[in-house]
Amino acid sequence: MSWLTYTVLCFIHALYSIYKSVSSYWKRFDHAPQPLNAPRTKLPTHLALLLVPDDDSPFEQQKDDMLQTVEHVASWCKDAGIEKVSVYDREGLLQDSSMDLRDRLQDADDSPNSSTESEPEYPLTPPLSDVSESRTLTPEMLPPALQLYTIRIPSSPSKRKRDTRNIVKRRKPNSSERKPEIQPITLHLISRSTGKPAVAKVAQHFLQIHAQSKPHALDLSITLEDVGTCLEGERGLPPPDLMIVHDMRPHTRHRPLELHGFPPWQVRLTEFYQTRPDPLPTTCREDEVGSSSSILAESEFRRALDEFSTAEMRLGK
Repeated sequence: MSWLTYTVLCFIHALYSIYKSVSSYWKRFDHAPQPLNAPRTKLPTHLALLLVPDDDSPFEQQKDDMLQTVEHVASWCKDAGIEKVSVYDREGLLQDSSMDLRDRLQDADDSPNSSTESEPEYPLTPPLSDVSESRTLTPEMLPPALQLYTIRIPSSPSKRKRDTRNIVKRRKPNSSERKPEIQPITLHLISRSTGKPAVAKVAQHFLQIHAQSKPHALDLSITLEDVGTCLEGERGLPPPDLMIVHDMRPHTRHRPLELHGFPPWQVRLTEFYQTRPDPLPTTCREDEVGSSSSILAESEFRRALDEFSTAEMRLGK
């Protein structure tokens, strides 16, 4: 390759990089995000929220900010139609406050008789692997279930039917005018123990079975699909489609993206969105839910959904 060709290619690459940077900046900072219930080309079925608490703030303030953020996100996911949410904090503060969070979600629900469940779930039967060719793990080979604290948030039941006598019937709204049906949400609370330590426990479990079993007593040919079944199946954490990384520490510049110990096995096909620093003072955004720099703002949540809807996923193809 001659020096002239090399120079031209470098110039074209520089122009393309500038174009993509300006386009990304314009799309993210200057365009208002779409509403929560706006139709999008893609919507995550499983959303992960990674919260990085501010260690310099008082403990009770950290707890309240995180609980408020999860409460808002659960409400936004209901409006957007997202069925599953996993909230991660490294130290497990939300897991310790799961009862408080359940009470908050109960109070936020429209029906006073509705209930939520908050407890680890252990299915009775082993799950099937995602790969149809792989075998089913026997009960002797199944490791303990991951420490997932699950809260079921039921959809709001319809209001009591009113007496429609002597009421003029209105036309039925078009399909484009109808609001999306509110679906129940499954909320998982996870911590660092669900990440690398969980992978290590699965490996140690299989190694222990191999050491204690008699020769040819069990088929101990462990595959990646078997490990994936233990970590992502019904006893584990399904892989999220989109992860929102929200740093609750005060900052004015973007920090490098970190997962802070989030389960690494489940994020091989996950889209990431890191919330931007907020240079505006709190008083400039008093009308927005989550206006504090520590609490996730609704505009950032909607912007993450917009970016996910335009992401191109080849899935290895």
